[in-house]
Amino acid sequence: MTNPVPSTEALFASGVFTITPAALDVLAAHAVSGSELLERFLTGDWPELDPRERLANLDALTRSNAVVVSRYTLDQLGQDQVTLISEPDRLTILATGKQAKRLLGQHIPRTLISLAAPTEDEPGLWRIVR
Repeated sequence: MTNPVPSTEALFASGVFTITPAALDVLAAHAVSGSELLERFLTGDWPELDPRERLANLDALTRSNAVVVSRYTLDQLGQDQVTLISEPDRLTILATGKQAKRLLGQHIPRTLISLAAPTEDEPGLWRIVR
């Protein structure tokens, strides 16, 4: 079974977008744009998922309360990884690689940063949600 080609259009809406401080650090360390990663995720560009996981995500898109998950490795050694988890009303980016434990330990006192996706009235403007 082959993996379907990612779409050029978003397959689903992200809802409120939340990223952990540790994930922000991992993305910054690898000069990876959070918005580019989000676009890849929303369009079905899930290169690290096996066919069974991809099918589970595609099946989840047909149900209103399902969860879509993908992971992205950012370095050659596979130590820095982020996971995107989309639930019906929100999308979360977490640091999940081998370095995550070290990074999370540095960020325990800090809170999550939540952003609302751009609207048609304000495209490209992410708003902080409190």
